Amino acid sequence: MTGEARIVRGALTWSVGLAIPATLIAGMIAGADAAASIACAALVIVLNLALTVAFERFGRRFDARTRVIMSLPSLGIRMVVALTALSILRVQPFIDAPVFVAAFCVTLVLVLALESRDWKRTPWLALAFTPAEKEIV
Repeated sequence: MTGEARIVRGALTWSVGLAIPATLIAGMIAGADAAASIACAALVIVLNLALTVAFERFGRRFDARTRVIMSLPSLGIRMVVALTALSILRVQPFIDAPVFVAAFCVTLVLVLALESRDWKRTPWLALAFTPAEKEIV
């Protein structure tokens, strides 16, 4: 498993695992609009993480240089997709704006904290100098 996949795996697992009960609880307490807002906010962030893994795996098929070269275009594509999703969701009648913003911020902070924790725990040197990665050095 690559270092990037190690970082994103924990964040994906925890964010999806916490978004489901948060959506159910919000649905019971505040109604369907709050539940839909939380689900959509978490979905935008989780899909961004999934796209990160997809681009990394696609670049890894070729060689180490391709993976590095793809990092900037993949960031641009992921940001366009996320901003397009946010623009579409902004005008939907079922989105409760304050709940959506709060859920988006909480999910984003959770994902960034989990990625930071996993980044610290990833053995970068061991992964960077494996035989498949020697050509980048």
